[in-house]
Amino acid sequence: MLIVFNAVLPMKILFHRLRCWRYAWAIVPVCIVGALSINTYLYYNLFYGYDMPQHFINAYVIRTTGSPPTPEYNPYDNYEAHQAPLYYILAAWVFIVGDPIVGDSMQRLMPFVLFALSMGWLLIMTNIIEQVLRHVHPLFKALTLLVIMLLPMHVMARGMFSNDLPVLIFGTLACMALWRLGRTGREKDLGAWLRAAALCGFTVAFKNNGVVLFGAYAALMCVIMLHKALWRRWNDVLTVGKYAALGIPLMLVPFLVNTYQTMRFLEDPFGAMGVRPVMPSEPPDHLRFLLNFDPTLFLSPIAYKSGRAGYWSLQYVTLHSDYYNHWNSDAYLSWDYKLLTAVPHRFPMPITRYNDLQLLQYLAVPVTFIMVFGFVYACYRCVFRWRYAVRDGSVVVVIVTLVAHAAQMMRYLAYPYVDAVVIHARYIGFLWFFLFIAGIYGLHKVLRGNRGWRGVVAGAGAALLAAYCFVALRAMWLPPI
Repeated sequence: MLIVFNAVLPMKILFHRLRCWRYAWAIVPVCIVGALSINTYLYYNLFYGYDMPQHFINAYVIRTTGSPPTPEYNPYDNYEAHQAPLYYILAAWVFIVGDPIVGDSMQRLMPFVLFALSMGWLLIMTNIIEQVLRHVHPLFKALTLLVIMLLPMHVMARGMFSNDLPVLIFGTLACMALWRLGRTGREKDLGAWLRAAALCGFTVAFKNNGVVLFGAYAALMCVIMLHKALWRRWNDVLTVGKYAALGIPLMLVPFLVNTYQTMRFLEDPFGAMGVRPVMPSEPPDHLRFLLNFDPTLFLSPIAYKSGRAGYWSLQYVTLHSDYYNHWNSDAYLSWDYKLLTAVPHRFPMPITRYNDLQLLQYLAVPVTFIMVFGFVYACYRCVFRWRYAVRDGSVVVVIVTLVAHAAQMMRYLAYPYVDAVVIHARYIGFLWFFLFIAGIYGLHKVLRGNRGWRGVVAGAGAALLAAYCFVALRAMWLPPI
């Protein structure tokens, strides 16, 4: 009996400490997402996702020539040569180190590198959620982490060899740095501005999508200076302007490097494609596209054409069903064609998974509602509680959202042929992560003092978010189980 007691007591102590650990809520989500990541990389293939062969060519050119692609040293079909070179330089070093050891590093080593990066990002996101939602119920912190990591476009970005994942990582960190800058009252702290600028700069260094954060950084600087000026704190105005200006070179330098590379292949440094698409014969209705939401996307969740009549429907469908080549995998080459269904402009996929994604469009409504609520609540605070809008982070939520979508819309207006330049939600994926966390935070604040509605909203919300996570997990798992 004493031996059994001595064996059980340490286990009780371990479970007690584990239960009291502040990150205990993340154990189950991390295990689930980690298993999904392992499964994804088991089926890793060079032709697995968006434009992976072209991204690989960029790294291969650097590996063989020692410099980024140039018009003279670039395969004719490599339309990604204009991309920012940093990601491909780092990948080239993986090949240089790995090829003598494993042979083909792209197939044998890169999946492990991407898996390690994906797991590192999972732990970083766990820490962000714990820090921001510290007083939120552990169940909702766990669901927040699961929803963000299981957004289909996020699963795809984590599984691909492309520069989208580092943009999502550093973009999210930059948004959080700007948000914390105001919430912690560090507007006059040089270190806070430099940290935010450096994270914005890293985002820009991997892809010009990060210029969105350049605009958000500058807008936040102007808003804080105006806020200080309204209170006649002129010394604070000068201090904020000086410290914020010192961070601008951290973003400007990588942008200029990217521009030099891009201008070798494109006249427009913000160009959406390696070649300018052919414009449609009939002029598109820009206003209708930018304002319209096409509900027919619920009937065909994979094909972007079903939502091309509206900017917002296109964002919605790609955020929650961004699948593309996920089914161009070795896992399905031997499947009975009777178990597959044709998908417009996509490869055939299992009927059960198509049905999952159709259901996911409906379950995505509450997820999207939380993002919209985060923005609307921030707007309310900026209008009716403007004195505290910087201090509670509402200004940052509004600024980042407006700047990100303005950039997307300007991109469409420059290249309005939607068939050639699809406006994917993943291009501003860091905004969706940030908005979802801000929405959960805002809902917690609003419901904290209302016990009557808190139980109803919390119960219904938890059930719907859990259902979304379950279906998204099942839909994005390879192979289907």
